[in-house]
Amino acid sequence: MATATRTGRMGETAVLLKLMEMGFDAFNLNNEIPNFKGADIMCFNPKTKKSAMIQVKATFEKNPNFYTGFYSDRTGKILDKNLEECIICPWVFVQILGDNCDKTYNYYILTREEVINLIDDSNSWYWKDGGPHNNAKKDKQQVGLPLGWITGQNKMKNDRKQYPRNIKIAKPKNAWNKITELLE
Repeated sequence: MATATRTGRMGETAVLLKLMEMGFDAFNLNNEIPNFKGADIMCFNPKTKKSAMIQVKATFEKNPNFYTGFYSDRTGKILDKNLEECIICPWVFVQILGDNCDKTYNYYILTREEVINLIDDSNSWYWKDGGPHNNAKKDKQQVGLPLGWITGQNKMKNDRKQYPRNIKIAKPKNAWNKITELLE
């Protein structure tokens, strides 16, 4: 199993390669400024001269829960950060599957607005209506997004109530258009 740093780098590199395959110029912001806030990749369209930043979350888990970097109290309130200010670009969730040198990458892409709405809606539901929050012993809990919540398929590993996702999210798998439209 790869370390968190290696996993993140692999996800970021996979997204960079995909963008370059589509004809865009891209570089990893973390190479210039370590742990760049709010984004991992800068992408440019050489034809239109437009650019877009992208946040990448990556995992090797088969049933992943992507941690967002946000924390919540037991009432569902996001602590210490404002989602609207901190989420500045689309997010690409990368699920890395396979062993050794035989890897495949699944990409799930959400617009900035979809990420904000999903974190807000799912975290509120988790603390008010669902989830195993009764076991929470601290007021500061990491906010995660299980893959089933991102895709709307709700495949969760535990027997928790299924998150209803009362918000609209366009099909996220391989939805590169959510990024390329910003570059047109």
